Amino acid sequence: MNINYHYYTIKTLAVAAGFVEDEAQRIAHFSQYIDDCVFPWMIITDTKPPPFFYENNLVEDSKKDGLYKITVCSTGINILNSISIPYQVHAVTPFHFIPLKSLPELKKEVKDSSRTIYRCVQAESKSGDNEDLFINKLVNDVVNKFINNTDPLKRDEYLMRLGMILHTYADTYAHCNYSGLTGYENKSSVLRAFDKMHGKEMFEKLYTLLPHTGHVNIGHTPDICYYELKYEMKSCKSDIFTVDRDNTSHFAICSENVLKLLCKITGKEPTLEFEELQKKISVAQTVEKEEAKYLTPSWKKYFPGIEYHYKKTDYFDLKRTYAMVEADEKAYIIDDDNAYDPYAMFDESDPITIYSREYVDDEDYEHYITATSYKSKVGCKCIPIRVTGVNDDFYSYMKAAFKHVYAVVGDFKKFKIISNHEDNILCDLRRTYE
Repeated sequence: MNINYHYYTIKTLAVAAGFVEDEAQRIAHFSQYIDDCVFPWMIITDTKPPPFFYENNLVEDSKKDGLYKITVCSTGINILNSISIPYQVHAVTPFHFIPLKSLPELKKEVKDSSRTIYRCVQAESKSGDNEDLFINKLVNDVVNKFINNTDPLKRDEYLMRLGMILHTYADTYAHCNYSGLTGYENKSSVLRAFDKMHGKEMFEKLYTLLPHTGHVNIGHTPDICYYELKYEMKSCKSDIFTVDRDNTSHFAICSENVLKLLCKITGKEPTLEFEELQKKISVAQTVEKEEAKYLTPSWKKYFPGIEYHYKKTDYFDLKRTYAMVEADEKAYIIDDDNAYDPYAMFDESDPITIYSREYVDDEDYEHYITATSYKSKVGCKCIPIRVTGVNDDFYSYMKAAFKHVYAVVGDFKKFKIISNHEDNILCDLRRTYE
């Protein structure tokens, strides 16, 4: 789903469930922020991290200059990064394509003919509880901890975690039938995509030429609230099946269940009967484009008592700096973010092979990172980026993200970087990138 659902719909449901403005805003903000959080794999900061990062070997102290090198966890889907298996495992699958079971459980069952077990499973097909599903276990864990929390100082942390898990919960409705990995189970094509807002058919058939990762073969159609969608995909290596759905009514099932979860936390009855609420939601969701300048006026028109304002820097305003690489007595500014990101430069392996054994071995991570623009001149390793604006909310977000990855993936594998110019690396503040 897009910001139309993850922020605007979730905030509306939170207010309807009885959360006050600032709490509803925090839930909705971090529901949407899941999509906006894309980092290099490691950062440097002068803000000391909490014990969790030391306990999980996610930080290195630098006693010399008072800086901390922090392993961070991306949660957003970045197109370039998403071609690599580690990024699919660490970010795409756990936050956007939750399968029936955790990956450690699934990898025990994988066979060349059974990649469909990696597919995202919808939380419910209709209103009601289905606590045996993995996604509902994850959601219920957050909800129950929220309800049982007696420390008012932790309320903000739980509001954040609630927003984050509601993003993943909602995505099971949009992304059901697809996996977050690259494989034949995602090979699909659009048979019909009807835009109800503009009353016309949309054509996205060229996407079938792209790698079979997530729902990339049918473009953005599964995420748009006002689309009617029909597509076909493989049920196994040889057979196909067809999915025909109206996203508006399909997402309404999700909304009703989200509202129930939120009311369970507040202990209140919703401000409107769901049928009446959904009528207004479905009209508010139907906009010219799913952008803030169209979305905010539409939602304010139908819900004038709610303030809608999303800016990804509202809770922590991170700024990062470029790195400088020095080699052969010449200095070059490296402007390519991919030069720092091993996810983007990973040497691919066949998914079946990787998931038929331990999904990652150290040897899989040994590779050279070269500065793209200066490949013939400079050899460099993945340089951590100096970041300012790190605060308690940032660390709370990262802590929640890592815990979620641990629950879904079982571990967070670090990268082993090697370089042919180990002694010629100079990381320095040059200019600020916002």
